[in-house]
Amino acid sequence: MCSRWRSSTSEAELAAAATGLGELVERAGSAVEQAGAGTDVGVSAPQLPPGRTVDLPGRGRTFVREAAGPAGAPTLLLLHRWTVTADLNWFTAYEPLSRHFRVIALDHRGHGQGIRSWKPFRLEDCADDDAALAQVLGIDRLIPVGYSMGGPVAQLLWRRHRHRQLRLAEAIPEAEVVTVEGDHGSCVTDADLFVPGLLEACRGVAALATPRSC
Repeated sequence: MCSRWRSSTSEAELAAAATGLGELVERAGSAVEQAGAGTDVGVSAPQLPPGRTVDLPGRGRTFVREAAGPAGAPTLLLLHRWTVTADLNWFTAYEPLSRHFRVIALDHRGHGQGIRSWKPFRLEDCADDDAALAQVLGIDRLIPVGYSMGGPVAQLLWRRHRHRQLRLAEAIPEAEVVTVEGDHGSCVTDADLFVPGLLEACRGVAALATPRSC
């Protein structure tokens, strides 16, 4: 498996994306100004689970959000895409997922409030951070859910730690990958499509996660 993430996006596509991002930032800035002036912009604040910093021994400190979910529910570990944070990637999904699962999301190293690293790092390092977090939180079974860059991080987590303290093989039988329809920003721009598809995929994988003896 190649762990160095490369983009096949053309320069024209990058330019178009940058233009779209600029327009989005401009609209967001306008909404903030209107809200600050007391104008009702028709946008409610997202419901975010409680967050805290967690020390990962020998690795650093990261930021984690956690929603307890129903008693005995399977645990989801949400792994965000490149250049964003857990909240930017998953804020539309926290509450719907937490109705069925224990939900944990962290900022990857080099992102948001994640581990600060002055040295180049690889996706394997992110996967090892995830395993360290699970160990600190006392989790031995979880379902990693990756979006974009989080996808290979999830696969590396399964590959590198399924025979250690984490039992991931049962959670992803035959390393099955479930995709959700939508464009690269659909977690925000098309949440009405993304969130139900994500929930269906997670419930399908959880249904296949049957306990086995170690």
